[in-house]
Amino acid sequence: MNLSPTDLSRTDLSPADSARTPRKVLLLMGAGGTDVSPGEVKAARAATPGWEWTTLGGPEGGWSADPWPALCAADVVVTHAGQNALAECAAARRPAVVVPQERPFGEQAATGRALTRGDLAVVTPRWPAPDAWPALLEQAYEQGGDRWSRWAPGDGAIRAATALAEAAGFTAPARDLGGPDDPTAPRTPGALDHPTAPRTPGAPDHPAAPRTPGAP
Repeated sequence: MNLSPTDLSRTDLSPADSARTPRKVLLLMGAGGTDVSPGEVKAARAATPGWEWTTLGGPEGGWSADPWPALCAADVVVTHAGQNALAECAAARRPAVVVPQERPFGEQAATGRALTRGDLAVVTPRWPAPDAWPALLEQAYEQGGDRWSRWAPGDGAIRAATALAEAAGFTAPARDLGGPDDPTAPRTPGALDHPTAPRTPGAPDHPAAPRTPGAP
């Protein structure tokens, strides 16, 4: 058995090149509906000439099977407050401007309030006016993304692997699990190459196997 963090989740703490000009904004729109019109996005882009905007999702943005590279390349991410998008931002440690969207049960608004309390990102309750965007992007950029470690410590893969190992009955921590050629790797109980693996009672190759009374 050979487990590694990249088998279970994205690699956390992906750095970005922050010395670029112009700086990059990634706008994540999602698929659950948006309160933001294409005109509002266009106005925000026009109001921030020092920033290069890319949009993923929504009616006007492109779709990507794996937005991770674009996320890691962004200097600031502008996103809704959906859990998946925020988890990606947190794992990549990207500075973010979060704009919660209207939902039937107010879940995104509640998440936005939690982010504000934790001071994890710049949160605005609605899409800002064009002239507010330069200051918002600068605020997020200066704040940085390190505070996301309170949301996602970065050891999720190791903790998941440890939980799987414990559920399987392994005693070694998951970070020490090796492949078949690792002499310290724990084996599945009962594996044929395990020196203490239980055998079928009476098996002839087991030195301690009980014998049928009267057997030769």
